[in-house]
Order: sequence, then structure tokens, then C-alpha cells
Amino acid sequence: MAVTAATARGAVAPRRAPARPPRRAPLRLVQTGARRRRGRGRPALVVAVVLVVGSLLAVVGAHAYLTQGQVRLTRLQQILQSERSTQRALELRVAELENPASIVARAQQQGMVPPTKVSDLPQVDLSAPSAGSGASSAGSAPAAPSATTGSGTAASKAAGSGSARHTTTTHRRSAPRPSSRSGPSR
Repeated sequence: MAVTAATARGAVAPRRAPARPPRRAPLRLVQTGARRRRGRGRPALVVAVVLVVGSLLAVVGAHAYLTQGQVRLTRLQQILQSERSTQRALELRVAELENPASIVARAQQQGMVPPTKVSDLPQVDLSAPSAGSGASSAGSAPAAPSATTGSGTAASKAAGSGSARHTTTTHRRSAPRPSSRSGPSR
């Protein structure tokens, strides 16, 4: 009623402005849980990719290193096989040259002939200077070790009288040759 009375009096009721909705905050995208997890997993994915690529590169490098070593090993085995065959050929050549028949044949090719008469020489004790040589022991060559045994002195005395036969041998005064042969060659 009061409203009607105020309108009756001629007063105009104030007009109300249309109601405005309250002011909203600006809209923004809210990330869900799945998007947040994907954002966190990116560094782990990068690390995993780097590890896989690094592992592959390491395997390729190791394979190249092994291949290079295998090539070197094959080359060394070929050289070793060649040297072994050369050694076998040289051992065969040495065995042929050491053969007594080969030595006699080469001596005859060089003009040497077998002796017509073989004479035996008396055995001489070289450990003591000879009394009848006329040379002083200081100016003579050093005495060689005696090749006689205990009974050899009696044999040398008998040889001086011409009753015993002795043969001469040539003694080498060089060091024995070291044997570097891997197998029997004689």
C-alpha cells in the first residue's frame, strides 16, 4: 500500500537499474593432474634419451676398437706365419750345409783333395812347456788345457818312442753356438 500511496501522490518511484552480475576474475586455464605430471616428466625423458644415445655410442666405439684390434691381430698372425716359414727354410738350409757329405762335396769343388797318406802325430801334453823347444815360456803362447786323462801321460811317453798310434784332432776355441731351434733338425 505504501507504494500505491506514493504513486498516488504523484511521486515517481525511482527506477532501479538492472542488476549487474558481480565482476568476475579473468579466466585462466587450470592445469589438470595429467598435464602437471607430463611437465614434470620432461627432464626425466631427456635424461633417458641422453642415456640411451650415450650407451649406443659407447657400444659403437667399443665395437670399432675391437674390430681395429682384430685387424691388427690378423696382420701380426700373417707376419708370424711368414717368419715361421722363413725359419723352417733356414733350418733346412743349415741342416743341408752341416751334412758331412755336403761338406766333402764343397771341399772338393774348392780344389781340396783327400790326403794320400795319413800320418799319426804323437800326443803332446800342452799343460807344461816343452824343454826342447828352445823358446822361453814367457814369449810363447798360453798353454791349452790338456786333453789327456790320467793314463794319457803314459801314452804320450809311449808315443814318443813310436810304439803307440795316435790320431790328431782339431780343437775349436770358440764358444758353443746357442741352439735356437725349436725342433730337431738333424
